[in-house]
Amino acid sequence: YEICGCPWIRDYPFGYKYWVVAESPEYTYIDPLQLGRPVTISRTNEIEEIPDLKTYLLTKPPMSVSLNNLAARVKDISKSIWLIHQPPAYLGLDLCGSGVEVGSLAVYNFLLEKQPLLSIHGHIHEAPEFNGQIWALKLGQTLCIQAGQSRKELSYVLFDFEDGEIVNLAHSVYGRYR
Repeated sequence: YEICGCPWIRDYPFGYKYWVVAESPEYTYIDPLQLGRPVTISRTNEIEEIPDLKTYLLTKPPMSVSLNNLAARVKDISKSIWLIHQPPAYLGLDLCGSGVEVGSLAVYNFLLEKQPLLSIHGHIHEAPEFNGQIWALKLGQTLCIQAGQSRKELSYVLFDFEDGEIVNLAHSVYGRYR
């Protein structure tokens, strides 16, 4: 098994952070609500305002490019495990407490096209609490997991591998995967 990681996320309404990137060369999402001006830290450790966030994001490799560059280095994508901070769009693993879904289309398309064995996500801590306790589901052959963490008790997922399959999949709060 090969393990790959991607810390990047699309923009969200909490002020720019360095781990925010464009989704793809064709699509740069800028959240209409910004709870702070976009800033970065200069090479001299000074806070610098980013005058145009979209233009700035276009100077960084987009998420789709980063994911595909990593995938090109994997020997057998069907036996790879991906730790991708941003959850995919459309699956409910991205549902905020406000009811807004903030998943990445680039992550969704990547998983659908490449079909790794497993993808593990974070970012939206409250998703399983607000989406009907959905913390794992299949996207084609890829098992996508988002354990969440909105309660005081620790949320985590345990699983085993057996003959290239994921077995004994269980969440510490929500129980076994069906």
